[in-house]
Amino acid sequence: MCVVNSENRKKQQWRHKMGPINFASVRVDLREKKENKEEPNQAEMFVATRNGLKSKAPDVETQDAIDKLTYFQEAGETPTDAFQKVFGKENPRRVRYFGRTVTKTFLKKNKEINEIKKQSEDKVASLKTEVHDYKQMVESLENLVRLLLQQNSPDMNIDEALSLLRSKQSSENSAQDPNLNQQHSSASTHLPNND
Repeated sequence: MCVVNSENRKKQQWRHKMGPINFASVRVDLREKKENKEEPNQAEMFVATRNGLKSKAPDVETQDAIDKLTYFQEAGETPTDAFQKVFGKENPRRVRYFGRTVTKTFLKKNKEINEIKKQSEDKVASLKTEVHDYKQMVESLENLVRLLLQQNSPDMNIDEALSLLRSKQSSENSAQDPNLNQQHSSASTHLPNND
């Protein structure tokens, strides 16, 4: 068995240098280093796992593959196309150099989830700016009302006038949106009409 295993190891190409560290951890580290937190591609994973933790340089075949990947990417190829030119077409099951459990559908699902997260973060950020702009507008209107009241009637209580203005504004808002104050009750609480 020892001889068979050593022969099989000799047939392996582009052996990784990560030791006991799994590829999922490497993928998470690469994703965290990116600004937009997107998934690393297969070419990045290949280079990261073949350079490894140790300072020992990769073997000649591995370095040749890394050089080819770099050449194709510098020539204008996408990382996926460059990877396929160097290593051949992908098998239908799991994705190479991403770990044992990663499939194409898993990557596609993660990409969709990340897009939805980014859209929701953008929406929250835009809503926060709108709320901030609305608060600034309200403050400027209050300052304007304060200034007008001081010029027209200096003996009037400004805080009372502002509270009246706020209550009038909230009553107008509730009149514009009748669903805001409408209370819904279930049918079981209504008394039957015995007329």
